[in-house]
Amino acid sequence: VDMHKTKPRCFLNGPACLGVEGTRHGMYNLLVKEGRRTCWSTEARTFCPENNLDHTDPPMSENSVEAAAFASLRQHQCTVKCDPKRPVCPASMQSAGDALNVRVVVNEDCQDRYCTGASDLEMDNPDHRFAICLPRNQCEALCADLSQCASFDMHLTKPRCYLNLAGTRGNACASNTQDDTLYELVTKVAPPECYPRLQVPSVLGDNGIYNQSVLGFDGDYSTIVEVGREYIKANQAVDGTATRYRWDGCRWILENNATGAW
Repeated sequence: VDMHKTKPRCFLNGPACLGVEGTRHGMYNLLVKEGRRTCWSTEARTFCPENNLDHTDPPMSENSVEAAAFASLRQHQCTVKCDPKRPVCPASMQSAGDALNVRVVVNEDCQDRYCTGASDLEMDNPDHRFAICLPRNQCEALCADLSQCASFDMHLTKPRCYLNLAGTRGNACASNTQDDTLYELVTKVAPPECYPRLQVPSVLGDNGIYNQSVLGFDGDYSTIVEVGREYIKANQAVDGTATRYRWDGCRWILENNATGAW
């Protein structure tokens, strides 16, 4: 999707655009569909004025992904990696098309730093310490990796976002927003449940012995067994023996305990 930065206008793209380098344009963002479990809901012209995630005081966590995300937050803090009072790049290195573009890849000091996001921040303003100078796709990745992050405020024309905390009842910003024509509120959406399903063919066919073995085991395997993190369903026979199917993450396994052990 080619999405205009300030107007409610988009162009839907076909598969031909995948893997093809797009044309640089100062007024559009290119949004690419990805096969991720985390989804996002975008509310235009909305800003959450409070409840920012404080990346200067990370919680103790054994989760290596969250630890890396907090380290990245500190690294990309606008008032740390960028000087808001200094030009992002020498004027001679900027073309007319780059004036509103979030990425200028000409000078080493400019490449991948996204310091255009800090151009109007105040170093001594305590609220600005929460600003992260990154484009939307990287703000999404950081928020997705942090369980404390429920949403983020994304500037429409600059690579700048503010990550927002999750409240005790979900998104703490849900009832505390304000209109702002320069921002959009991007909220993390819980992914749908994902579990295996075993389906018995309506016609047993030539593979009748196998198909008979799954009778009574069909349906959703939505209850996970913590030991081994597997989905298991068992049927008890009259003689005390049992048969079960389990999904180990890759295949269905049929087992029985006729010998006293699975």
